[in-house]
Amino acid sequence: AARFRQGRLEDLADRSDRWSGILAWYSLIHVGPVGLPAALAALGGALEDGGTVLMSYFAGPRVEPFAHPIATAYRWTPEDMARALRRAGFEVMGADVRGSHAWVTARRPPSAC
Repeated sequence: AARFRQGRLEDLADRSDRWSGILAWYSLIHVGPVGLPAALAALGGALEDGGTVLMSYFAGPRVEPFAHPIATAYRWTPEDMARALRRAGFEVMGADVRGSHAWVTARRPPSAC
């Protein structure tokens, strides 16, 4: 009964419906430090209250760009990614790093009643 949609980050602002979850699996790797706050805000804005995002990214000892076959990609420390998510209004629920690959689960907190 679950519905899935594939789309572009830019298209999230044009949607009036909200989702219970978003999978951003290596979807933001080409977004640098300047663009990450807006990208995370777009994800948060597309989620219903209490909705979650599962996101993967490249991990490293510092935030830094690196050459990628398609376009410049970025490595993030887990601490920096968690901080960026919290600044965007998310609650970080879990995270893990396996070598140079990392994932994080975060949720948009329910609205205060």
